[in-house]
Amino acid sequence: MTVIVILLGIALMGMIIRQGLLKREIKRIAGAIKQRASEPGNTLLSVELPEKEVVSLAIALNDLNEAYQEKTQEYHRQSAEFKQSMADISHDLRTPLTALDGYLNLMVNEENKEKQHQYLRIACEKVEILNYLVTSLFELARLESQAYPLEWQSINLTALLENELASFYPEFLKINQEPQVAISTEPLWIRSDYIALQRIFSNLLQNTISHGDGDIVIKATQKADNAIIKISNVTSNLTNAEVAKLFKRNYKPEMARSKSGAGLGLAITKAFVELMDGSITATLESKRLVITVSLPLQKIKYLEK
Repeated sequence: MTVIVILLGIALMGMIIRQGLLKREIKRIAGAIKQRASEPGNTLLSVELPEKEVVSLAIALNDLNEAYQEKTQEYHRQSAEFKQSMADISHDLRTPLTALDGYLNLMVNEENKEKQHQYLRIACEKVEILNYLVTSLFELARLESQAYPLEWQSINLTALLENELASFYPEFLKINQEPQVAISTEPLWIRSDYIALQRIFSNLLQNTISHGDGDIVIKATQKADNAIIKISNVTSNLTNAEVAKLFKRNYKPEMARSKSGAGLGLAITKAFVELMDGSITATLESKRLVITVSLPLQKIKYLEK
């Protein structure tokens, strides 16, 4: 009996000591967490008491801290991009506004009717650019917030692409370019929004005409369960680093001088493609800019319904 009492006493003392060590370790860990809250860092929490529960707690807290650090870095990156975008947008809007103000003042103070008409024509062009920029910004904001309404329907992609190419024929003539076209003779049926799909290829063709150096090639084929459209042209100025940023919201001064608005137009194009569960990429291949759009084909069974 005495032995049992002694053993129970030892066990009880062991439990008391263990509880005391656990409390001290948890208190130490809590202090370390408070310190990290005031001085954020990537230092991992250490464990001085090799208890399974304490080790699991430390691992979970370290994982949480790592996720927090990643979120914080992402927030700072997005914040910096947002500030830069606001600065670029301000520049893009201010440039035509300043020009518009100048030409309107010239028109008011000009007595020569011919010059008045000239200033008015230029002012109207600046208003057109402003309207394009504001409309595009609103459209992009709706797309990125997934508030853009789509009217889904079955669309023959090859027919739509052929129609777009035909509508751009006068533009190709202006730059003395006749694109090489290789479009599938078989219909490529996809489920999409007709207007949005038009915007995708209109933006891409306009970008090729406005910013390419010629030798335009347009292909549309089927690969597995996707329709693949490649639009490429020679380019002498782009670098791989610039190509990697083509679809970002990258406002540049030339946007305010061109209705095409390359950076904004391609950002809108990417948003439309992704809204249709597709993908879009840009690569530089032997001084050729190749933009590839992949859109999921519509299942035949669904189409028959």
